[in-house]
Amino acid sequence: MRTASQSSSDGAYGECIVKSRLGLAPVFKKRRLHFISPVPEAIRMVCGFLLGMEGVRSAIPEGDALLVEYDLFRVTLAQLEKTCAGTGLVLCSGFHGWMRAIWRFTEDNEIQNAAHPISRGCCNHPPAHTR
Repeated sequence: MRTASQSSSDGAYGECIVKSRLGLAPVFKKRRLHFISPVPEAIRMVCGFLLGMEGVRSAIPEGDALLVEYDLFRVTLAQLEKTCAGTGLVLCSGFHGWMRAIWRFTEDNEIQNAAHPISRGCCNHPPAHTR
């Protein structure tokens, strides 16, 4: 089992090309989640929960924040936030909440775009030049 202090550069997970459930190579995301007045023990506890989730590569406490690296095709930011909230930690709102909303939106788009195969339609051909 990975520990909270294990480096994200550790080759034990995902360094080789691993196919995800969509049949695509993993897309790793690294997010820093900030909490309101967290207790250090609570952050260490949530690190253990997150590291137990499939797709979480690392979870490192950094003061009142948590640096998490994960495979987008196995776990999403929304799932990570739900796990953190389930332990009693409160994520910061304001600008950080706005940024998390943007991250969730872009992750959803990435997942949806990856689910649709690339078409080889007319858009992949440059227009014919006429004089």
